[in-house]
Amino acid sequence: AARPDDTPEEIVHRLTSTAYPADIPQLDAYAALTTVLGDAPVRARAAEGPVTVRDTASADRAANRATAFVLLGTAGVLAVLWAVIAVPRARARGWRPADTGRD
Repeated sequence: AARPDDTPEEIVHRLTSTAYPADIPQLDAYAALTTVLGDAPVRARAAEGPVTVRDTASADRAANRATAFVLLGTAGVLAVLWAVIAVPRARARGWRPADTGRD
């Protein structure tokens, strides 16, 4: 949207030339919009070789365990809060339902 007259090849060049090199390249949208590239002709870069993808299974399992821990911890805290608030009030009423004011 910042450069509506760019061709698809120019957009690809801008995105790939401003990406952070890493095992899996990460795009930087801010750099892609603000970097002033030279007037060199846009050429598609040939792949330097096969791209290897890291195995993230152990990180996924750790994230799943952390999510389960947070959810169970939240449920436990809510159960304790309910017990602290509701049980004394119910005991004071003699374990009868609260009067709703309807006759």
